[in-house]
Amino acid sequence: EAYLAVMPEIKDGYFPYKNFLSVTKTITKSRLGDRAFVWPNIEKIQAYMQEKGYEQDGAPITIFHSEYKANQTVEIAVPVKGNSIEGNGDIVPTLLVGEVYYVEFQGPHHELDDVRYYLEDYIIKNDLGVCCDPLEEYVVMPSDKVMGSQLVTKIYFPK
Repeated sequence: EAYLAVMPEIKDGYFPYKNFLSVTKTITKSRLGDRAFVWPNIEKIQAYMQEKGYEQDGAPITIFHSEYKANQTVEIAVPVKGNSIEGNGDIVPTLLVGEVYYVEFQGPHHELDDVRYYLEDYIIKNDLGVCCDPLEEYVVMPSDKVMGSQLVTKIYFPK
């Protein structure tokens, strides 16, 4: 009870971005904790965007796809302005938009899994429909040179 009392408010919303460049990886679940696997992939995508002259259109995200035994497939993506987006190698274009359930969390990334499970439990207990895999939007991330308690992440479940 006390732990849940400090969880963020669950809201209805709309995820506004359309075009992303993304990289999909399968990692061990033990690597999920601090999200350290995310930052090098964001930098890789951003370097490609700079090379192509693409402009970033918001905060990077991670989509949590299928789990199998001790592994998790994740898609790390950066929103891109424009409609004519080309990929290269493992960097591919992705489209994402729509209604969502979400929470905004301020705190260290090692607590994100608990917050995501909290939102997932709420959706299940209230028999709410979702269509797609959950995602995290890194509004304020470590590269912004802030302390863990100042990191801001939005966690979404598309309806």
